[in-house]
Amino acid sequence: MKLKLTRPTHQSLRKPVNRTIPTSSNRSGNTLRRIALILVFLALLAAGGWYALRDSLSAEKLETLAATVKRTNLRITVTERGTLKSQKTVNGICEVEGYENKIISIVEEGATVKEGDVVVRLDSSKIDQRIDEANLAVNQYEGEVQTRKQELEVQRNTNESDIATAELELTLAELDLDKYEKGDYEVALNDFKGKIALATVELEKAREYLESIKVLVKKGFREPEQVRQAEQAVESTTFNLERDQRQLEVLIKYDHIRKLTEYQAKAVEAKRKLERTKSNAAANLKKAESALEAAEGQLRLQKEQLAEIERQKSLCEIKAEQTGVVAYANEEWWSESRRIREGGTVYERQVVFFIPDMTLMQVETKIHESEVKRVAAGQKALLRVDAFPDQTFTGTVKSVAQLSQSDRFFGAGVKEYTAIVTFDDKASVALRPGMTAEVEILVDSLSDVLTVPVQAVAQHRRKHFVYVQTEEGFERVDVEVGPTNNRLIVIESGIEEGTIVAMDARSRAAKEFAGDEGTDASDEVSRLEEMKSEEAAATTEEPEAADAPETTDDVSAAETTEASDHSTGSDSESEPTEGNGTTPGKPEGTSPAEPTGTAESASPVPEPEEAIPPATAPDATSSETTDAAASDMAPDGQSEQPPTDGAN
Repeated sequence: MKLKLTRPTHQSLRKPVNRTIPTSSNRSGNTLRRIALILVFLALLAAGGWYALRDSLSAEKLETLAATVKRTNLRITVTERGTLKSQKTVNGICEVEGYENKIISIVEEGATVKEGDVVVRLDSSKIDQRIDEANLAVNQYEGEVQTRKQELEVQRNTNESDIATAELELTLAELDLDKYEKGDYEVALNDFKGKIALATVELEKAREYLESIKVLVKKGFREPEQVRQAEQAVESTTFNLERDQRQLEVLIKYDHIRKLTEYQAKAVEAKRKLERTKSNAAANLKKAESALEAAEGQLRLQKEQLAEIERQKSLCEIKAEQTGVVAYANEEWWSESRRIREGGTVYERQVVFFIPDMTLMQVETKIHESEVKRVAAGQKALLRVDAFPDQTFTGTVKSVAQLSQSDRFFGAGVKEYTAIVTFDDKASVALRPGMTAEVEILVDSLSDVLTVPVQAVAQHRRKHFVYVQTEEGFERVDVEVGPTNNRLIVIESGIEEGTIVAMDARSRAAKEFAGDEGTDASDEVSRLEEMKSEEAAATTEEPEAADAPETTDDVSAAETTEASDHSTGSDSESEPTEGNGTTPGKPEGTSPAEPTGTAESASPVPEPEEAIPPATAPDATSSETTDAAASDMAPDGQSEQPPTDGAN
């Protein structure tokens, strides 16, 4: 029963008023009547409020979300977003030395070029000047080489002449030595020996003649004067003999030794001179050869420098290495002066443009560290490109990085692993690098398993449970859970097919265990609101995460009933649902809100300490925020995990 209050009409306010001044008794009676009317009005108002509150509670009961346990096939997937890239992209790199290489012409961005076409021309005026200088240096060193060759030939001739002269002097010295030893000395020696022998014979004859003269003088046959003459002849012959003997002694003791030493010394000196001449000749020859080698080395170096400069000039034309569309390699943070354009400058090893092969595309995505263990090369995947929302492509995981990339600036140290997913077939639409795509990687497939929505499962003290509908309401029942795909979770045991369960299991668990171990429920609500604010702020900073499409699956969701929005902490009581699992008055086939993001683990769901707060808001972002906030509401101070890998 509802109290209906009527307000006086506008005309009633215009009725004439009796302006008779009331007496004191009338005034007292009117006051009592007014008090009585006020009391009656308040009583009626209280009754109406009670009925309104009851109707509200009844309506709130009808708003309880419910789902039916069903047996179905379940695909376990990991879903991430990434960027399209070409499998074969050729970069046009500036290989000209320097930091200020000016672009004098460049093909327009987006133009199609063929392999071998010139895409970029760089200014080569300075290089041309260097080529002229290098050519001049080459000519100079070519002349230097010719001079050194001539000097080397002259040195060789000089060496031959000097060595021949020294060898001749040595030969002559040896001949002089041999001539003296075997000729001059022997002749002089024999000459003196002959003279001495002759003088000895003559001395004997002179002495015999003297004796004979003396005998004859005594006999008177000769004159005494003849004796004196004979004596003089003996004396003269004796003198000559002694002289020759002394000369022979001088020859043997002095002249022979001196001349022999002299000739031997000349021979030795001539031999040494020959050795010195040969050494000097070899040194001079080596010096001339070294000078020639140095000149040839300088010439070779100058030619190499000339070739390198000419190569640098050829590099001023950057050509396309494959057929495709030209894209400038600009970065958003570059200043206008550094952007790729005619008149702009580029530096050595800078990527000026790239030409992707549009026929071979792939998606580069990042897998969170909690999911990377389930993703491996060779797994199949479904690809959806935002630019073509009505088309789905098949792909294969090509590779998963072994090392993580930590985004510390935006992700506070979140570690992600780069994965490459290739398209199985050539796309019939014009895919372009840089387009955003969603990758759904199939990591497992389960057949004929019992499933419920992930919102119907909560956990507390490492136990998972659901709230099963009974005649008295919803009662908590422990269950064993299996893998999940972020929408549905496998029930291993605890309930049977066709059982109706509440979709606000986390909210109920949060209320049921709010006072466990002294934890105050109001504190949990406050912390929940705080976490909502922080989650909203994080979502604002990372719009890609907020804009990510919901994960799709080929399995239909369990039959649920959709209710209007209500507070996370409201004390709603569920009404019995109909046999088909829907609440009376609600259309069939309406699914509860499902969180977006990546598909979760196919492994058993982690088991945190405390119950997870509700995720009843129909908005996917609110559901994720509520689940994230509830992870910090464990009474024992430990952060909780979601009831399933895909709950958060």
